Amino acid sequence: MGRVRKLARRVAERIARRVARHDLFEKPGERAPTAPLPSDDDAASEEPPLPEGPPVRLGDLAALLQARASEGRPVVVHHWATWCAPCAEELPRVQALHEAMGDAGRLVGVSWDLFEAVGAPEQVADDVSEFARDAGITWGSLLITDEPGAFLEQSGLAFDKIPQSQVYDAAGNLILDVHGALDDDALAKIHALLGV
Repeated sequence: MGRVRKLARRVAERIARRVARHDLFEKPGERAPTAPLPSDDDAASEEPPLPEGPPVRLGDLAALLQARASEGRPVVVHHWATWCAPCAEELPRVQALHEAMGDAGRLVGVSWDLFEAVGAPEQVADDVSEFARDAGITWGSLLITDEPGAFLEQSGLAFDKIPQSQVYDAAGNLILDVHGALDDDALAKIHALLGV
């Protein structure tokens, strides 16, 4: 339960930073104060140390195209970001898909965190890696460094929101394009296409 609490706290903190950046916080006196969230220091001391996080590397569209190269087996490309609440909610399902795929295919994460982030790309990569580790995911992600508009235009994506996923067959052909979270139907289709 501590891992879920940490993940929820990190999502809330990221949303709060973005809201603060755009001066969207309530002004003093607009709402009655609420009690602060309990510290998770006690919970952290009870849990074993977390394993090394999955690899998160900086890259552009060319790196994505190279990463999704089939290598003779199907590839699932999953677009997500740490600031995306639906993305965070579906991470356990994506992790389960990754584990079920085994050697039958490869899962490539594509993080859109730099589209909204403030700070050095290397620091954002560290933050994404820490978030992924805290969420318990083991698949690697490519942190897109391209400007969002150029990336969306040149990538050929039919959908400009996250989460979204594409499945490519062993020959590199797009065989499934999922707009939104991976629901039961989408996961069943992916499992059937991959034979897992």
